Amino acid sequence: MNIINYILWPFGQLMRLFYEWTGSYAIALLLFAVVIKLVLFPFGIKQQKNSIKQAKLRPKEMAIRKKYAGREDKPTQQKMQQEIMELYQKEGYSPLSGCGPLLLQMPIIMILYRIVYMPLTYICQWGTDKINTLKTVAENAGLLGDGKWTAQAEIQLLGFIKNNPDKFDADVVSQLPRLNLFGIEKFDLSVKPEFASWMILIPILVFLTTFLSMKLARRFTYQAPDQQAQQNSLSMKIMDFAMPLFSAWISLSLPSALGVYWIYQSILSFGQQLLLYKLMPLPKFTEEDFKQAEKEMGVKKAAKKAAAQSGTVRSLHHIDDEDYLPPVSREQARKEAAEAEKKAKAAEQESEAGEEKAQGEYTEKAKPEASPIEKAPLKDEQDRKSK
Repeated sequence: MNIINYILWPFGQLMRLFYEWTGSYAIALLLFAVVIKLVLFPFGIKQQKNSIKQAKLRPKEMAIRKKYAGREDKPTQQKMQQEIMELYQKEGYSPLSGCGPLLLQMPIIMILYRIVYMPLTYICQWGTDKINTLKTVAENAGLLGDGKWTAQAEIQLLGFIKNNPDKFDADVVSQLPRLNLFGIEKFDLSVKPEFASWMILIPILVFLTTFLSMKLARRFTYQAPDQQAQQNSLSMKIMDFAMPLFSAWISLSLPSALGVYWIYQSILSFGQQLLLYKLMPLPKFTEEDFKQAEKEMGVKKAAKKAAAQSGTVRSLHHIDDEDYLPPVSREQARKEAAEAEKKAKAAEQESEAGEEKAQGEYTEKAKPEASPIEKAPLKDEQDRKSK
């Protein structure tokens, strides 16, 4: 027995116990889904604690984003993300910490799906040799046709035995579990849903429960500011429908029992999230909390007020703690930049003219005075003219 069988065995025994107790495979699936949720509930608690830790940092994170508001250039965005990551590191929060519990849940759920589509092993308690013998009987009787045994071979075989009881021993037929939905024979959970039958309701319910579970659960979990901004994006809206549609397509391709189990899991997942939200609510903040966070993170009111009054825009690439300015129109920015450049040129020209004037005065003063010998001919000339 390999390690996977060691993991599956207790849950398989539990599934068998539920079926023997209730006599209904659908109810046994429901009780089994509840047990799985209880087993994975500690991971849900850890995820909720992680969400609360992140939510407590919301005022400071919003202050950082406010400081760089209106700037879409790459250097600014990189610096903003760097400051947010430094805040997370300082406060002991890791964005990847919530992925651990989720990654642990996925392989467990994948393994436990085997119990759902192996009813002959876990409910009837038949061994591998007996199941292979029955497969050979079905093949020799031509029940398989040109097809092949799929991963859900036991549910396939169960359907063959149920629909062709004359091909198998009466003892085998009597031990088969009744895989119908709440005793309704038309809803056979061992077959795939078809568009021409009532079983098509199962993929439709899978889509609806998955879609509503995602939407409602999002309301009761913390959404970071960047996630909130993405919710209205086209890609996010596509994902909201893509995941439920994918789930519906999978349930349409597999035996109906897996679709019913999927419906149960979606409903229970939302119930778990709602319970955790009530028991461990997310923190709420007032306007004062956000103002205090702005002070701590270096968002200065005076700088913001002066920038709003002046209407000037500083370069988006000169990023420092005082570099918060509200967005203005591009046209206004161009006019102000041209006007500032014009004033700067005028000031430069005025400065150059002043320097030339000062240099001329200095040169005049610096001329040497004529000597008495040089002055004598000039004086004789002036006397002659006067006579």
